[in-house]
Amino acid sequence: MPDEPPPPQRNSANLPFIVAGILFGALSFLFGGYAAILALPGALPGARRLRAMCVALLVSVPCWLVVGALVGNPVVIVARERVLNQLEAVSGERPTYLYCSGDPLSGRLSFRNLRMTLPEVRGHAQMESFDVQAGFGFFWPREAIEFEGAKADIEVNTDVRGMLGWSKRLGGHVFPPVYGRLNGARVAVIGPQVSAVLSIRVIGFSSEQGILECQASPEFLDVALLGQVHRLGCQGDLYLATRGSETELVSDLQLRDLAGGTAILKGRLGGPAGAPDALKLTIDTVKLGPMWARHRIMDLLEGDARGDITFAADGDDLLLQMGLEYQDLRYYHRSAMRLKDERSFKAESGRVGGQLRLSVGRALTFENVFLIVHRGNLATDPKMKAVGGLGLQVSGTWPDLKGDGAIVVAEGQLNEDIRFTGFGQDISNLAPNLIDLAELLPSLEATFDVEVREIAVNCDPVRGKLKGKLGGTFKHRAGEPTDLQLKGKLELADGKFDFQGASGDITGYIDYQPNVPPVQATIRGELNGKAGDLPLVAEITGRLGAPGLIFKQVKMRPEEFGRAIVEAGEDKLTTQQKKDRGEQLSRLCGAEALFRRNPFAVLPQGKVFFEFRTGD
Repeated sequence: MPDEPPPPQRNSANLPFIVAGILFGALSFLFGGYAAILALPGALPGARRLRAMCVALLVSVPCWLVVGALVGNPVVIVARERVLNQLEAVSGERPTYLYCSGDPLSGRLSFRNLRMTLPEVRGHAQMESFDVQAGFGFFWPREAIEFEGAKADIEVNTDVRGMLGWSKRLGGHVFPPVYGRLNGARVAVIGPQVSAVLSIRVIGFSSEQGILECQASPEFLDVALLGQVHRLGCQGDLYLATRGSETELVSDLQLRDLAGGTAILKGRLGGPAGAPDALKLTIDTVKLGPMWARHRIMDLLEGDARGDITFAADGDDLLLQMGLEYQDLRYYHRSAMRLKDERSFKAESGRVGGQLRLSVGRALTFENVFLIVHRGNLATDPKMKAVGGLGLQVSGTWPDLKGDGAIVVAEGQLNEDIRFTGFGQDISNLAPNLIDLAELLPSLEATFDVEVREIAVNCDPVRGKLKGKLGGTFKHRAGEPTDLQLKGKLELADGKFDFQGASGDITGYIDYQPNVPPVQATIRGELNGKAGDLPLVAEITGRLGAPGLIFKQVKMRPEEFGRAIVEAGEDKLTTQQKKDRGEQLSRLCGAEALFRRNPFAVLPQGKVFFEFRTGD
């Protein structure tokens, strides 16, 4: 019999090569379709045993690519989760993103619209793109991880306690070495009264051995004050570092406002113990008018200012130490100045200083904040003018302020006639518009001293000079009547009177008593003069709002006495002088007095009283 061929044998020896090809195909997660290059050795002569593996590899590569497209590349997923875990350790909450892609071959992981919530500081960080270079295959160890972000928006709240808590948490976490940069960033610090937004072209980051450092060169600083934004151009650098639970901020910035002026923000806030711990804003010059006009409607403030504002930390609080000088100050408030520009408050020069404390509870506390005015117009009403110096120091938590003040009236004028009728404004109701300015505050309680060196009295029919010292209290709260009390005396020096045909000398004083309204101040004095040959001797008494004259040595009836005063020397007057006398009598005592030619006829309608005595 012819020999029969042997039966076919199963080529089980190819199975390991097929499995190897499928496993090598899994390398497509790292290399993509380039993993098929591993099949090239199967094309060599004599490599027949590798051909099963190569066929399996060529078939499995597109299959693995389809699986990766449908369920995700597991290598990318692992790398993505590792990056998100590190970002969560920084922010405190799990980041979110719109899209993520990765290339294990280049080691690049890319996020789009990445957003992180910052719960400790009630803020967030958002980036349009965020790329991480984590190394080949995302698993090879690298000396450092590199990242690059674009169009970042970072916003935090001025919560000092939250900042410290965030810094402490970061200090307790071990981060791998990281280097990176953000291209185009907006960093906003939001506060209850003041907020700041930095526009930064590039921010550089580095983290090694538990120290995180950031360096930036801002282009603009937008400061929001009372709801209005002031844009400042910036030159220089900002440096921020965290070391464990310590946070350090170093600034070397020059700020420029196109309309307002220039300033330098330089110094250190936080940092190692024993290092300088303050940021100082040195204002070279600032124009107050353009800056004030951006956020005020009812008033305006003009002048030039320069000086320092120092920012420091005290536990959970932020401290602002001020030391500013100003020149040619002018303040105008439409209602307080009664729509009259000439009533504006002006000062040639002065200083503002003291300390403000912004607490964690958002309370704003004044600590010995002072205002000094050198030669300012303390009263600007045409009927009452005064020029002098002012010092005021206030403390308390806004809006409840308490203070002490000192006022020196160097010179002034009273220009309101003393009207004996019940019509028109009388001298007792005159008050400096400093009171109107103080009433603009929501609340103020203050004690003060006043030194009156000289106030010229031009109050027809009286002339003279008021001098003296006063003390007092001022209490004001919005919606309640202002309580002003004075104590002390103002004496009248070089006093003269000239009324109708009578003239002579006046001596006396105004006596202010505590717990009594100023209009009720007591007046005491003496009048000595003549009406022609008729002697006039009188005691001045009563209150400032209701004065009285007690005439002595009167030897005729009151109506005859009054007529004698009006007609004394009348025969020697010109027609114009007679007309002026009549106008004075009508203006001060009323039409009835002019008609009867008797100034005492004012009694039924006036705020003055007269007595007549025959003896001394």
